[in-house]
Amino acid sequence: MAILDILLYPNPVLREKCRPVSSDEVQSEAFQQLIDSMIETLYAKPGTVGLAAPQVGHPVQLFVLDATAKTTCDRLFVLINPVITQQSNWKYSREGCLSFPQYIVTVKRARKLAMTWMDRSGQLVNEQFTDFEAIIAQHELDHLSGILFIDRVRNIDTDIIERTMALSP
Repeated sequence: MAILDILLYPNPVLREKCRPVSSDEVQSEAFQQLIDSMIETLYAKPGTVGLAAPQVGHPVQLFVLDATAKTTCDRLFVLINPVITQQSNWKYSREGCLSFPQYIVTVKRARKLAMTWMDRSGQLVNEQFTDFEAIIAQHELDHLSGILFIDRVRNIDTDIIERTMALSP
């Protein structure tokens, strides 16, 4: 395992549409090592709750998510080839992104999602995410389509905030 380098915008890999992962590939040692390294990278960055494979230079449909931000690690999910099957009403929330470390952006996201994906053992999973986990899942799923949170901004003057301003008292 290793802590992976995060690609920063405007790296072109961040705009690539990621390819699906085959069941055979999921079982490969190299893919399992990628998952382990992504998890290690997720937990190595304070406050990080999600990481998509293209952010570490692998344009495949894979992301890891843990809304506990390393406080308990009991809600870690590995999502391979994820698909939203149902979503609910919307809300606006602020998001950060490792590929845009200097910004926080206001984005419209569904409050509740039903999703299907393959886990790291190749098993099909159906689960619902609500609130913060739903927002994280949508953000990471966008990465797999080459969509960045800046693409979802309504008003560039009011919805993009520099982190230093957001953290000021």
